[in-house]
Amino acid sequence: MHHVGSPSSSSSTASPPPPTSSLAKRRLRGRQKMQRYRQRLLSEVAVLKDEIRALETQSRELTRPRLLLPWETVADVLREERAESALTNTQLRVQVDHQASLIRAMKERLATKLEPRDDSPPREKKGRFEEAGCDDIARGNQNDSNASRSPGHIKREWSQSE
Repeated sequence: MHHVGSPSSSSSTASPPPPTSSLAKRRLRGRQKMQRYRQRLLSEVAVLKDEIRALETQSRELTRPRLLLPWETVADVLREERAESALTNTQLRVQVDHQASLIRAMKERLATKLEPRDDSPPREKKGRFEEAGCDDIARGNQNDSNASRSPGHIKREWSQSE
């Protein structure tokens, strides 16, 4: 079976005229122009895809939660904590000095108030010291009921009792 217009057909229809050189050149230029256009489009698509990948990467980096703090922030926080610790340490040292001087003053006061009598036996001397409520101080224990009071308050009480 022969198709109309096929090269093997022996029909009487005339085949298209053979291309002339100017027509062939025009067609060739048109094809080349379209090929360049398509190639430009493919290049633009490749460039745009690369830009998309770069922007997506940048977006992920910018939206990623930061788990680490900058070292300057950490240093500032540690510096503030060190300053607070130094202040607390100074305050505690002052408090210890006040309490130590209070204990010394109380011991001196008790020593003068409770000087042993020459005629009393040694056991009685100890009893008089305990009677005065100072056995904790004698043992160096600062957990008595006066420990929570300020040193000035206790000194005033001692001076008023004279």
